Amino acid sequence: MGAILRMMVSVLLGFCVVGGAVYFVLKTDKIPALNKIQVDDKPEVGTDFSLGRRDISHGVVAESIPVGSVVKCIEGGKVIYSNTGCNDGASVKGVEMHYAAGIVSPTREVVDATVAHIFAERAAENRRLDELVARSPQVTYLSQVGIVECKRLQDRNSDIDRQANEVLTVWSQDQLRDEKNQNIKRQFDLRC
Repeated sequence: MGAILRMMVSVLLGFCVVGGAVYFVLKTDKIPALNKIQVDDKPEVGTDFSLGRRDISHGVVAESIPVGSVVKCIEGGKVIYSNTGCNDGASVKGVEMHYAAGIVSPTREVVDATVAHIFAERAAENRRLDELVARSPQVTYLSQVGIVECKRLQDRNSDIDRQANEVLTVWSQDQLRDEKNQNIKRQFDLRC
């Protein structure tokens, strides 16, 4: 009972810690660069342009940036990509975004070419297998003695299967399994 109680307290404490951290990150306005990614890079030569009024609480230019766009700010030799704007005095350059089209259905021509390629590969493989069979030695057929032995092995395996459904000792089950494996191997050797 004590172990279960300790486990429940640990899980509850874990939820509180993780939940508090998530709440802090979502509700805080004390981190001005929360939406920025800093990359060490040499500054590029670009055109400077003003992005609008200054946000007084963070010292970050936040207006006049189209929704979904990203700007490249160069501040003191560091490159910062941001969707909120740059500090005053930073070199600002727009970043061209390329959006993926997602999954695109192939055209009918591509589908037809793929199907034709698959059928051509199958035909080539079938020709190769036919040539391989034509070059292989012919299989000798079973003699009358071989046919009788195959029938005997098949009957014995059926008897073993019936016996396996009965209550047997472990030793008896092992013996039957070994005998059946030997019969199957012999059947394979005879090509039954």
